[in-house]
Amino acid sequence: MLSVPSPENPAENPTHGAVDLSSESLGSHVVRCLAAHGVSTVFGIPGTHNIEVYRGLTTHGLRHVSTRHEQGAVYAADAYARTGTGPGIVVTTSGPGLTNALTGLANAHADSVPVLVISPGASRGTERRDTGDLHETRDQRAGAAAFVQDSIRVETKAQVTRAIEEIFHSWATARPRPFHLEIPLDVIGDPCATEDPADYAVRPWLPAATQPSPGTLARAAEVVRASARPLVIAGGGAADGAPDLVELAEHLGAPVYTTSQGKGTIPETHPLSAGVLSGGFVDVAPLHEADVVLAIGTEFKDAKYLAPDATVVRFDIDAKQLHSQRRADLPVLGDAATSVFDFLRALEAAEGAADGRAEPLPDLPDAVLQDALGAMAAEVGSASADLPAPRTPEDRAAWVARVREDALARLAPVLEEFGVLHAALVPALGDDVVFTGDSSQVSYSGTALVPLLTEPRRFLTTDGYATLGYALPAAIGAKIARPEADVVCLVGDGAFVFSVQELLTAAQEGLGLAVVVYDNHGYREILGNMTDAGVPPIGVDFGGPDYAALATAMHCGFAAPQKPEELSAAVHDAVHGDRPVLIHVTEQVVGGW
Repeated sequence: MLSVPSPENPAENPTHGAVDLSSESLGSHVVRCLAAHGVSTVFGIPGTHNIEVYRGLTTHGLRHVSTRHEQGAVYAADAYARTGTGPGIVVTTSGPGLTNALTGLANAHADSVPVLVISPGASRGTERRDTGDLHETRDQRAGAAAFVQDSIRVETKAQVTRAIEEIFHSWATARPRPFHLEIPLDVIGDPCATEDPADYAVRPWLPAATQPSPGTLARAAEVVRASARPLVIAGGGAADGAPDLVELAEHLGAPVYTTSQGKGTIPETHPLSAGVLSGGFVDVAPLHEADVVLAIGTEFKDAKYLAPDATVVRFDIDAKQLHSQRRADLPVLGDAATSVFDFLRALEAAEGAADGRAEPLPDLPDAVLQDALGAMAAEVGSASADLPAPRTPEDRAAWVARVREDALARLAPVLEEFGVLHAALVPALGDDVVFTGDSSQVSYSGTALVPLLTEPRRFLTTDGYATLGYALPAAIGAKIARPEADVVCLVGDGAFVFSVQELLTAAQEGLGLAVVVYDNHGYREILGNMTDAGVPPIGVDFGGPDYAALATAMHCGFAAPQKPEELSAAVHDAVHGDRPVLIHVTEQVVGGW
């Protein structure tokens, strides 16, 4: 959930200043409201119709990051928000500016990311009139509404104030989703001097989140304590409660799967980590065998592959999600992260006095990880002896070993194909690292699955909407949100060119990014799909640009490493520099490592 600034702190709520509020334009007032809610950074592209919003950016001192395409602006804002720094805010112009942003908005909606796009709209009374005005769109707001939680048209300062309050309130108390705010062209520069300033005073709300029922938590505690084969599935909604989730898993001796959005919620070197369910639940045998499943902050994709007789306990802030895909036997409504803390307390209450300790969990097999990743996986299994003993029943440790055996078996082919590539990145990076990817194979079959992370919000990728072109602008947003982090964009050659122009943005902002392009000369997944379907491959094989020349043209550094240690050195130089470095590696070169 997002926090909101205190209305009692003038520094956080700049409702007064040198500007005469009665003469301030509607467009500038939007920025005043954003600043009052703690916004400091905005992404976007200026245009003829939105310059009043840009007047406000100057007046209120917000940072503006100018991308080279509106889709890139939304992707960057999306990643900025996923780091947990704050919501992603985007300003576009009307017409093509907004329509260029729609894919990014759809992506944010699919992955539950708090993004707000602000745009001008048709003048009052001209909607659907076919007047031939510049950037005219038949029904711009209706088009945007199809991809967001809500598209809101505002015509006065009071309406702007209320709309932004409600958007931030929604982000703080409900499932975070993107919004669109539209301001008619004929009033965006209007000072609305006839309004009473008291009607649009900016006072951010202090919302209270929904809390789960104590009775429901107590019942869930009873069910879980009695289970022999419990599993946890943690999604992006669990990220803010990661320490409590790890404590819960250790308390129960329950293995934890994460989704791509939840990657790192449990350290991936932890002996209870069962890996990432990137691509769904298919062929994950323990999911068919579990007797209790705790689903925490996840959409529960492919839930049909769970054991039909398993008891499902679902934690979610969105009531509609509690029975989506698979009906919950015990639905727990509330913020997933804080609900885990409450559930731990319910377990302690159910147990009363501490139970006697059984033998600790045994060391679990980790040879596959160590062979593939060396030092990066050396911690796997070492913490096993420190875990609390399983409560009941006595076969809990055997269940953990069964899940881990399956996880390592599924991980082996991933490491064979992508392990050495990722292992070469690790020596170059510090503890504070962010990886970005997209619907490239190297992302969803590589970075998503390779055990790399010990914290959540460190792998930013497009999941539900599965777009190409997210990785590079996402790296820009992540680095702006977390300038101290080592940010690595790892993307396929096909996806890279969807947003190649954003190299200029990264260079202009002076961002030290490692942009690693894994080149397999086309769309290899689609080539395989066509071949399997008996369709002659069309449009899937192509050459790439001259990467060295491209880097020079984009004011970036360049490297074409031929050995793992050369890749590590190039990444190290990039993340410690002041400009992006384009690092080109081919499938053939990596295959020889």
